[in-house]
Amino acid sequence: MKKIFFILLSLFAVTCTLSLGLTLNTSHGYIANNEQVTLSTLEDYSSDIIYYDDGSYLVIETFSYTEISLFSLEFEVPGEYTKTGVKTVTMKKDDGSILWTYTLKTIFIINQGISARAIDSTYTTSINNGAWSFSDGNAYNISNVGYGKGTFRHKVLFITIKTVNIDIDLTCDSSGNIV
Repeated sequence: MKKIFFILLSLFAVTCTLSLGLTLNTSHGYIANNEQVTLSTLEDYSSDIIYYDDGSYLVIETFSYTEISLFSLEFEVPGEYTKTGVKTVTMKKDDGSILWTYTLKTIFIINQGISARAIDSTYTTSINNGAWSFSDGNAYNISNVGYGKGTFRHKVLFITIKTVNIDIDLTCDSSGNIV
């Protein structure tokens, strides 16, 4: 009887293990076998707030995530992994409504304990108030730092009444810490 129980238990464990490789339920839906599957973990979250005299304020949020690829056929160098850093600057009115957002995203390759290098930096903007405009946007990386720049202007009757210069960066060290 014990032998049959252990055989059934073993078959159940093998079936469960194989089914993980065949299908995977995620919060984003159903992913079938032979598709790229990635899981992300949110890390290093921080936020700061800068207040202006008119009651408006900037919210600066920084976070990172590491994507773990499952069932990937891509070659990966042992000891190296990819981590993405994101810094978002959001301008809000005194009532909390969002005027605009600037987001810098930098992808880093980390060789644990040895080095980190930025391989790609991009930016996106979103403007929710027609009185604001954006110009001179740029994102680039040097060594282990991603940089984001640009200028938001608030105009009333073609006169600029407020200018906010974006000059932010994301830095990654060889331990994978992003600030």
